[in-house]
Amino acid sequence: MSGLGLVFSMFSSNTLKQLVFLSPLLIIALGFFLVPFRVLLKRKNCHPLLRWVLLTTFVFYLAFSGLVISLPLTGTSYGAPLPVIITFGVLYLLMLDVVLTFVRWAVRFYWLVKHWKGVAISYLLYQTLVLSVLFYAFYIEPQWIEVTQTQITLAKLPSGTPPMKVAVISDIHVERWTQRETETIRQLDALQPDLLLLVGDYINVDYYDPQGFADLKRFFGSLHARYGVYAAPGGVDGYDLEALLEGSAVQLLDDAYAPVTINGATLYLVGIRSRIAEMDYPIMQEVQKDIPPDATKILLYHYPDLISESATSGYDMYFAGHTHGGQIALPFFGAIFTSGKYGRTYAAGLYNLGGTANTRLYITRGLGLEGVNMPRARLFARPEISVITFVPRG
Repeated sequence: MSGLGLVFSMFSSNTLKQLVFLSPLLIIALGFFLVPFRVLLKRKNCHPLLRWVLLTTFVFYLAFSGLVISLPLTGTSYGAPLPVIITFGVLYLLMLDVVLTFVRWAVRFYWLVKHWKGVAISYLLYQTLVLSVLFYAFYIEPQWIEVTQTQITLAKLPSGTPPMKVAVISDIHVERWTQRETETIRQLDALQPDLLLLVGDYINVDYYDPQGFADLKRFFGSLHARYGVYAAPGGVDGYDLEALLEGSAVQLLDDAYAPVTINGATLYLVGIRSRIAEMDYPIMQEVQKDIPPDATKILLYHYPDLISESATSGYDMYFAGHTHGGQIALPFFGAIFTSGKYGRTYAAGLYNLGGTANTRLYITRGLGLEGVNMPRARLFARPEISVITFVPRG
């Protein structure tokens, strides 16, 4: 089973399947719980601390469960709460195991038993910190959009060409209209880009319903840019995307290209539907065959999987999404996991791929959240509107 398959199994919509998958971890957790618990139960002087640890863990787990249940009620996000509550229940039990094992070792020291209230308060503060981080990850960061600014030199632009401001968004994953959609439109309107590019995954697969599509159509209808808005289909965009774009300024590039002239310089935008990289590469070659060989070419392809192919095909720029920047990342480490072909090697940001055109790849972290039953959370991977300024050499 792939890494992505393992993650999805942890949060399966089928409760029985989820518990079967988690059963080895649950058995280990229960085993490590019972050993120190029985030892501490025999030591009456440890009972107050033991009761405090058990009660505190239970109360904070209930508080976390309440946070998850409240997500759709507050209009924050719309994932299924039960798979998240079950998986985090096992994680809370493992956390309790660590604490009880420590207490079992530490009670040898008379000072700790005598001053158990200090230990209890420390544990309370620790649980408060954990819950605060979870609250931030589920409620704050997913709504806190970051506008990143990157300047890139395009060698083929004529000397003296004014800077081109290009905004790039991806992985909108609309479920229902939320504050994030409102803020995205507000930020884009304030930026007033020359060009707006969308690189796939516009709705969450568990919200292929009339309301989800209506909200996505509303989103598309709110997008504008001075020289046009262009979109390539992502991996979950198998629905009638053209129908949702009717009446909007968005032009669909579904295995197609379009020349765009900005301030006298022409860019060729190539949009490829994301299926499988091995299948999409020959399609990309076929689409681009009529583009002049010395033209400035920009690839819109949702998966960051055509790394060497884009470089050998002479693309000046390659925009991708899909990774969400890991969605959950750690300071000084970065994304814990991404579902891209190259994993954490290409997680987010700007990369120089080399090749005849000195191809650059920019992976935007996207705006939305992984769908199905995955936790609707982000940590150290804020939703992103990427602003790329193209300038000529010199």
